[in-house]
Amino acid sequence: MSHTAAPWGYNGEETEASHNWDGHGYCVYPTNEKGECNGWIADVGEEVDARLIAAAPELLEALKETLGLLKKMITHDTNFPKIEAIIEKAEGK
Repeated sequence: MSHTAAPWGYNGEETEASHNWDGHGYCVYPTNEKGECNGWIADVGEEVDARLIAAAPELLEALKETLGLLKKMITHDTNFPKIEAIIEKAEGK
């Protein structure tokens, strides 16, 4: 199973969040082509966490692209275990 397709966004202001344990927080959600809320990913208590979660799909894609470029640029047999482990963790492997 793969994650919900990007892009993701967040509401940008603390609101009554129905899924958060204390009822307040920031809603993270997938967006449609207009940038509007198109579902629900998570409610979190801190805005910094909401921003990071909202950026996660794009960060994962950028990391995968960077790993591919590194492997093409380096001519000797080199592994990137930390990068590969992070990608596997994000993909549930």
